[in-house]
Amino acid sequence: MLIPKKDTNEVQNSPDCIVWEYDFPSKRLGVAATMIAGRYPDEGWAVVNEVCDEAFFVVAGTGVFHDGSGAHHVDAGDLFFFPAGKWYWLEGHVYGVASTSPPFTPEQHKKIRLKQGD
Repeated sequence: MLIPKKDTNEVQNSPDCIVWEYDFPSKRLGVAATMIAGRYPDEGWAVVNEVCDEAFFVVAGTGVFHDGSGAHHVDAGDLFFFPAGKWYWLEGHVYGVASTSPPFTPEQHKKIRLKQGD
């Protein structure tokens, strides 16, 4: 089954983040391409998916993922895994592919205010 990029749902999550959501008939897997040029989400905030486990494969670029365990430098070819319920934020210039299980829905994805020291 081919899904051309022109058939994706393009979502501008923030001034620094664009996501192309691929729609296909799976109740177990979701896939999206992501481009981040700066910081996502905005300064002082993190995001968490309350339902999905997410694997983010870095296709091109470099950046730093931040989560409760620290700062993690990523380059092309690296994969970062976020279990459901774990907050994170990213800074850098990264083009990647996100795979989620179960499929992503906007209602699962929450923006949270970081506490001092996070």
